[in-house]
Amino acid sequence: YIYVASGQKVVILDAFPVEDMTVLSEIEFGNAVTEIFVNGDKLVVFGNGLVDSPRGSDVSSGEIIDSRYISGYDPAVLTYDISNRDAPVLESSVVLEGSYVDSRMIGDYVYVVSRKTVRVGVEPPIYYIDGVEHKVVAEDVYYPTFRDNSYQFTSISAIDIGSGEFNTETYLLGTSYTMYVSENSIYLTQAK
Repeated sequence: YIYVASGQKVVILDAFPVEDMTVLSEIEFGNAVTEIFVNGDKLVVFGNGLVDSPRGSDVSSGEIIDSRYISGYDPAVLTYDISNRDAPVLESSVVLEGSYVDSRMIGDYVYVVSRKTVRVGVEPPIYYIDGVEHKVVAEDVYYPTFRDNSYQFTSISAIDIGSGEFNTETYLLGTSYTMYVSENSIYLTQAK
């Protein structure tokens, strides 16, 4: 199989034998797909504004839920069951308040880094997991002991694509644009 993220869609091709290559399915979105990961029978799709609502999609029906907006361009992480590549099924949706930085997949876990600008009166990020709101409370934010500038809420989220379990930690850090990852660590860097 070949999995292609092109513009506002993901295409799954049956690529063997080459002379019989055919399109098995297409998943279309409202905005461009940033990247994808494939792990066995799971497809993980990333992008800003992939869903029309911060509450994401109704996993049972695949339809967008009508709700109040945080921003129509918030990053989303959508996990599909592709055991039947002719008909992918949306299993879970996570909408992150703020902006997408980067992601990596290690084994069955997808790690997503997002950030939200800190301004006077701004609260820590909100997440919508399968349509349910989850707020990060200030007491759970890690505050470093060193001085930094251009503070932002930086969140590192882990999604177990097997079980769908979602965990996140939020840190008050400067602007981190480059990420390095080993099997056991995530490094966020910034220019000084």
